[in-house]
Amino acid sequence: MLLVLLKTDSYSLLPELYDVFGEENLMKFLDIFAGNTIKVPSKKEFSKAIQKIDIYNRLENKKNSTSALLLSQEYEVSVEYIRTSHLEIKKLVENTSSAFLNRTR
Repeated sequence: MLLVLLKTDSYSLLPELYDVFGEENLMKFLDIFAGNTIKVPSKKEFSKAIQKIDIYNRLENKKNSTSALLLSQEYEVSVEYIRTSHLEIKKLVENTSSAFLNRTR
């Protein structure tokens, strides 16, 4: 009966979320995100973001001798893509860190 009530145009994906999360986790999800709009990336976009984070982490790790050239060969992309991805994530990390520090002061 609950799912029938939720199957309206405004909440058309709630039955699917219920199937994925179950009732308890769906309630937690709603506690956190109720009233917000959520944009879900495609699997390709998500994989690319994970790749960029991996590139950033591996290049930032001083103990790791991974170079941009090695990563470009591993991921079959250009060295320029590796450098651009690293810089993109680095800026995000720095902006997030400074925003967090400003909030905690």
